[in-house]
Amino acid sequence: MFIGIFSIVSLSLNIEYGFTGLANFGKVAFFMIGAYTSALALDLGLPYLLCAVLAIALAAVAGYLVSLPALRLREDYLAIVTLAVGEVLRLVIKNEAWIAGGVMGIMVQPVIRFPPGVPHRFEILAYIALVYAALAACYVLAQLVANSPYGRVLRAIREDDLATDVLGKDVFRYKAQAFMFGSGMA
Repeated sequence: MFIGIFSIVSLSLNIEYGFTGLANFGKVAFFMIGAYTSALALDLGLPYLLCAVLAIALAAVAGYLVSLPALRLREDYLAIVTLAVGEVLRLVIKNEAWIAGGVMGIMVQPVIRFPPGVPHRFEILAYIALVYAALAACYVLAQLVANSPYGRVLRAIREDDLATDVLGKDVFRYKAQAFMFGSGMA
């Protein structure tokens, strides 16, 4: 299950760094925002799909908000700023127990409910299937982006953002979109 989860995170990083060349060392912040958003929403009793949509949307908005000031910096400073955002958010979540339970985290009820008597291994296999279905969807989405004209613009930005700007593409907007897309996928 963890392999599938971290594969999704690495696909999201590939959108940012592999396609666009944006060094995001604070990927954990957006992963954390999505995870805690879905856990808090599940704790409120919302349906699972709504929780997933909320987690994606909030992580994407956070990625966009972080990208606005951070993308004006050079690559090495961008990496430092994103790392700092990740560490600050980690410390806030860890030390402010009222937000998400502090170091103890949040206990949520299982998403998939099985009738009594079903072996535990079937429950685990159902969760693994859910994670790998999400991984397959993220992989297909990343491939669609990579092979589209939008993906070609992202790769052009990675190779030479000044030349891409001269060709009439709004480099800052594309970088912010890639940052937002990668953060939402995380």
